[in-house]
Amino acid sequence: MSAPLCITFGLAVILFVYASASEQARLELEFQRRTDALAHDIEKGWNGYLDVLESIAGYHASSGSVDRLGFRTFVNRWFARHPGIQALEWVPRVPANERAAFEEAVQREGFPNFRIAEQDAKQQMAPAAQRSEYFPVHYVEPFEGNQIALGFDVASKPLRLAALNQARDTGKPVATAPVRLIQETGRQIGVLIFVPVYGGRLLPESVEQRRANLRGYALGVFRIGDVVSASLRDVDSSGIELELRDADAA
Repeated sequence: MSAPLCITFGLAVILFVYASASEQARLELEFQRRTDALAHDIEKGWNGYLDVLESIAGYHASSGSVDRLGFRTFVNRWFARHPGIQALEWVPRVPANERAAFEEAVQREGFPNFRIAEQDAKQQMAPAAQRSEYFPVHYVEPFEGNQIALGFDVASKPLRLAALNQARDTGKPVATAPVRLIQETGRQIGVLIFVPVYGGRLLPESVEQRRANLRGYALGVFRIGDVVSASLRDVDSSGIELELRDADAA
């Protein structure tokens, strides 16, 4: 091979390597741009759901009491705007000595078989065991498809109880670890987010005051796949596989 030909070949190799590196850098930059957009939209979606729960909590905190119709009217606006919602619920605190009266009151609302319940060893609904207090689902919307949750004591499950207690003590929204929802008929994993509501309009200053003044929780129930799909409905995610991980899970 002559010297000029060697030089020409060498230059061609250098240009090819440079062009390949430049194209690779362009692809990586484009991938980063698209994945950043996906992450931003997912975060924006979750923040929207948190805003819904905060509004429900504020509604309960500012009202002496909220009836079933009032709750339904207030939350129905959110489902079209946030299609990832499985259910929105009101979960009151019911001391053991008020259990019978609470169950009778709900039965008079048109639910004659209502009872505070938990899942037994076969995952069937059964009357809740004796405890010092209960956190049953009192209102749930939409009711269709979620009726099995009515009366379910969310404190009867350890993962849910841990989130309840953390939300109560901090005064902040808290999500459970990934769970299988009691109304789940498919294979999706769900998550519950609790926002505490206290007596009075102000957040009690101390943990002791928060525990003493807790009225209940605004609860959002979400199927994670539905939330992600709804958040990315206007985003081009073709060619990208997306995986969500719970960094705090065991």
